[in-house]
Amino acid sequence: MKETITSNRVEVEMKSGSWLGILGILFILNALLSYEAIWGDFQSPLPLKGFTAFLVYFAIYYVVRILFTFIYIRDRKAYRWTKKLECRWVKPITMLQYRVVQFVPFLLLGYLPTFYGFCSGDALFFGFGLLYSTLSVFMLYTLWQLRAFNNNDLLQSKEGKKEILIIKRNNYGNF
Repeated sequence: MKETITSNRVEVEMKSGSWLGILGILFILNALLSYEAIWGDFQSPLPLKGFTAFLVYFAIYYVVRILFTFIYIRDRKAYRWTKKLECRWVKPITMLQYRVVQFVPFLLLGYLPTFYGFCSGDALFFGFGLLYSTLSVFMLYTLWQLRAFNNNDLLQSKEGKKEILIIKRNNYGNF
């Protein structure tokens, strides 16, 4: 993460390396080995297979992200979706809003189904949750990079770049 601080503005350039992909693969292998050790005989229960399945599961993931952003961020002019399915924040939003929008799809599609499937032995839930947890690795890394900022700070995307501008609000709401 590259930061440039000027007065109360912080420009953050998010970089994601290939090590996140390796981390996702290690997570999958660890979860599959643990499931196999406890429940035994894990075979892929996902109803669709191949490239079509990849597109369908990827589409479900982004539809949930888009719908949750549409429901949670009430100002429709605050964001714009690009052709690469990236959300650009045209108007400043609070860090709390950004964190919720990024974390809830991981929680609903990734963590909770994985946890339920692992505890109950339901391989279908476990498979779906594992897939979506792995897709969320990059978003969780972004949240980890922004952990130092306050929930009241403002966030806005820079036009045409994968950079965000964070406006620090010192003593905002503190009396």
